[in-house]
Amino acid sequence: MSQSAAFMLTDNNEVIACVREGEAGYGWIVKHNYRSNSTSPIVRFKSPVVATGLRTLTVGPGANPKVFTAGFLDGGLATFDPVATTPVPLKNEADQAEGLAVLDDKLYAGLYQYAKISSFDVTTTGLENKKELFNLSGTHKQDRPFAMLAIPAPVNKLVVGTVPQSAVNASGSLAILSLDDASVPAVPAITDNFIAGQSILALTNIGNVIYGGTSTWGAYNDKPVKDANGVFETATLFSLDISNPRALPTLIHPVKDRLVISTLINVQGKIWGLAEDTLFIYDPANPLGVIQQNNLFGYRFSEWNIAWKAAKMVEAKNGYVYISFDDKLYRVSIKTPEQRPELVISSGVNSVDIDETGNLYYISGARLKKFDMVANPQ
Repeated sequence: MSQSAAFMLTDNNEVIACVREGEAGYGWIVKHNYRSNSTSPIVRFKSPVVATGLRTLTVGPGANPKVFTAGFLDGGLATFDPVATTPVPLKNEADQAEGLAVLDDKLYAGLYQYAKISSFDVTTTGLENKKELFNLSGTHKQDRPFAMLAIPAPVNKLVVGTVPQSAVNASGSLAILSLDDASVPAVPAITDNFIAGQSILALTNIGNVIYGGTSTWGAYNDKPVKDANGVFETATLFSLDISNPRALPTLIHPVKDRLVISTLINVQGKIWGLAEDTLFIYDPANPLGVIQQNNLFGYRFSEWNIAWKAAKMVEAKNGYVYISFDDKLYRVSIKTPEQRPELVISSGVNSVDIDETGNLYYISGARLKKFDMVANPQ
């Protein structure tokens, strides 16, 4: 897929343009005569790698965690060791990563295009030994693996949820891969058309049960799905026992008129989710008891062209859930989630994650930043 970067008109019915090859990373200066409708290349050059912004963030487990980031457009991965304080970039080794997950000494990346799922060895010097485990293109017709969940032993599974390729009202797929023996190439259990007309954006788990959040948007430039009466479909919270991946999922609609569930976490055995601007809490022990607060932020997505990475939640050890939303960072008390959220950072926050010591990391444009909980304990 090429994209035009610049052009100019000449006096000879020609357009001189600079275009970039998105796949190969090269650029062309081309000449197009719009009367004869003919194009001829002039110069081919290697496109420069630019700081186009960070796309994805995740923090590895353990007492000395590493932070992993993925770049937007030009792709590439980088690791950051909070102790060594030296970032280790890995350029040109990955396409744009929509989702990342870490388990033990492996980083799993969900790559765009063609929904490629790759693994990397996490080493003291960075990331090595890239392997493509599987992809969800071809007959699966998927493009963007946004939802990535790596569940440790004894479950030991990688769960992937996707956004489809460009096709109006297409549906996302759910893939479950066993990680029990890394030396044997495993075959994932893949369910296409998992929820008709909806993509999968968020995943979490409680034991063997996985929970997912969907979007009624499909691929890029597809509009949210409407029913036969012209009313927008509602985003879905689903649950599925991972030991029986072919079973039909349980479907829940915690907030009736919201189009996207963009983030889910397990907070003390309950599922916290954000459906557009609405915080909901789902208790598996009391399936009818959904606590929700409408208009938590007073910000709806209905007029957006697309809504994928719209929000992220993490639980901290100080009794709060932190939420990145609308370029800001908020927190909500776990004890009193019905209260209005507190504003923590007023701008420049896109996605957030937390390490086991309690420090927050967040994306701000092309930069990875840290919010020190020791210095800001309250």
